[in-house]
Amino acid sequence: MRIGILEAGLVHEGLVDVYGDFPAMFRRWLTPHLPAADFRTWSVIRGEWPDGPRDCDAWVHTGSRFGVYDDEPWIAPLKDFIRAAAEAGVPQLGICFGHQLAAEALGGRAEKSPKGWGAGLHRYRIALDGAEREFPMIVSHQDQVTAVPPGAEVLGGSDHCPFGVLEYRDAPVLTAQFHPEFDRAFSAALIRLRAGSSIPERVAAPALASLAAPPANAEAGRWMAGWLKAKLGG
Repeated sequence: MRIGILEAGLVHEGLVDVYGDFPAMFRRWLTPHLPAADFRTWSVIRGEWPDGPRDCDAWVHTGSRFGVYDDEPWIAPLKDFIRAAAEAGVPQLGICFGHQLAAEALGGRAEKSPKGWGAGLHRYRIALDGAEREFPMIVSHQDQVTAVPPGAEVLGGSDHCPFGVLEYRDAPVLTAQFHPEFDRAFSAALIRLRAGSSIPERVAAPALASLAAPPANAEAGRWMAGWLKAKLGG
């Protein structure tokens, strides 16, 4: 299985040497559940693009510090890529910005939320196999999906982000607002870096405290990797 990672964001230069870039985080998260996968990266934020959606068996869309509404030269082409891959039936996973961008590309809407920043560990309620399960997951976002695209089902969300997990019924697309690739150390470092500037202290302090509990990254990895394998016929 060849999985293409489309890098839409860059880890802060003060953190990348310790924690790696976003594609490295995704490889660490998914490899235990997809040990035979061959991961390839294109940094779309730097102008790198695959030839087309069939270059890989599946695609992962990463987070980004940008919003889907920003006037960056790579955002509109990435929306086009999402639509092309959906039409071609190539599975796609979207995380955080990738979740929002897929919603925008496929007929929904994402924007800055009046609820403000979500950071630290949030509790997501997700319907899987006919039963609702709770997933404590790391989040880091101001924007969120506010209008669900046609053909998308809301699998779950949190009190802060009700449309937090979407599965599309007319295309093999699964997206989530949370960050299953983030570990607690990276999330804490990121919150400390942003506290008092982009993240208000009143949000940063409880977000840091929430990281005393572990996220359900492995459980989310088993579920999302299982979804990919099912879409690719095992």
